Amino acid sequence: MNHLESGTAMNAHILVAEDDRVVRKMVSSYLQSAGYRVFEAATVPEALHAIRTDAFDLIVLDLTLLDADPFGGLTDGFAFLLVLKRNWPDLTLPVVVYTGDDSPALEARAKAAGVLEVVRKGSPPEELLAAIQRALGQRVEEPS
Repeated sequence: MNHLESGTAMNAHILVAEDDRVVRKMVSSYLQSAGYRVFEAATVPEALHAIRTDAFDLIVLDLTLLDADPFGGLTDGFAFLLVLKRNWPDLTLPVVVYTGDDSPALEARAKAAGVLEVVRKGSPPEELLAAIQRALGQRVEEPS
């Protein structure tokens, strides 16, 4: 059972998938100080392994998450979303994208891939926190 099922969204378990170590640590630290439990992944394989072995309530995802090529050319956050849907079709894990790309096309592509919120890197940390809270709130309100 995840924390949302038990009704304690502020103790939600969040997977932060970000290849830039400094950004990953900053986001994780901020979320932990806000009361969330955080697990960090620096690569697509690390993030997928975390999904296989632990229960998360939300993912904060960098779409330019780059690493070795385990998926035949699919090495970014979109590849991660694709593999999630393919391997866990019934998983209803909300995703908040945290990206340095401010193009409307990227945001539209992310939303089409099922992402609930897109937050720009460099935004005040409160914007990321608000996006996470909205995404968690949408999940809490889903019928079981």
